[in-house]
Amino acid sequence: MYSIKRLMVGLDFTPIDQQLISYAYMLQDFLDIGKIVFFHTSKDLKLTKEQELCKGEGLSTEETFKACMLDNVKQVFKGEEKCQYEIALKHGKIPDDILKWAKAKDIDLILMGKKTGTKTADKIPGKIAKMSNSSILIYPSDSKKTINKIVVLVDFSEHSKTAVQAAIAMGKHKPVEITCLHVYNLPIGWYKTGKSKEDYTTILGGNAEKSYKKLLEGMEQGNASITLESRFADEESPAKVMYKFAENSEADMLVIGSKGRTQAAEVLLGSMAVKILELDKTIPLMVVKNKADNMDFLDALANM
Repeated sequence: MYSIKRLMVGLDFTPIDQQLISYAYMLQDFLDIGKIVFFHTSKDLKLTKEQELCKGEGLSTEETFKACMLDNVKQVFKGEEKCQYEIALKHGKIPDDILKWAKAKDIDLILMGKKTGTKTADKIPGKIAKMSNSSILIYPSDSKKTINKIVVLVDFSEHSKTAVQAAIAMGKHKPVEITCLHVYNLPIGWYKTGKSKEDYTTILGGNAEKSYKKLLEGMEQGNASITLESRFADEESPAKVMYKFAENSEADMLVIGSKGRTQAAEVLLGSMAVKILELDKTIPLMVVKNKADNMDFLDALANM
């Protein structure tokens, strides 16, 4: 059973921080989180005018940063936290410090914000999603703070099985509706077979149903209700098909499995996930990693 017990939340002292802290607070109701690490890293630890005003007597710059982070967390949690939490600060390089800290703390899930409408909105979360051994949940600014409906992209591989298990984990304490979405294309040269698109839609849909049943065999489903939907990509990219489906379904979260490679290869995020990250403006996207599949962390850093 996939479990998420250690959560790290990346903060950067911009307005999205409060949204991320609120989302982390909400996740306590869905997951068996034992610890949350609120983390900030920066090349230059320079206090803003606001931070200068709240600087306590005798506090160093680093202590002031931590005090401000703690104050922001307390404003949301209000003493109602259901797990331990820690404030962590590093003076260094993004995203290296985030990756190293997540590895050192054995983090299961990294929560990061995505500021929609900015040119660099996807770069840091996307890079961390590619290189991290931990799963990552990317939260676009002003997204919904609830988890009722989850769409999981499946190709019936072990990676998509792990993604489904991660979605089920979200329903540990509350009911969730999970739709497994299978997006397919027609085989190359299909028109030479004499079969129509409708014929192939029926055949491939039937194959997907069989693979879906096999995927769920022996899987504990907890409070989740799980269904399968198949969609033909036709002229559109599978990423667009998934995102449109999720929007039309009013999904609260997208979940996709990533691909892990060992030895000298870097950990590659599936091209589908990269494209969805580029499209995504309003729905939190969770990229699920299986730590056992991923390469050695030092190899990953060497390839950055």
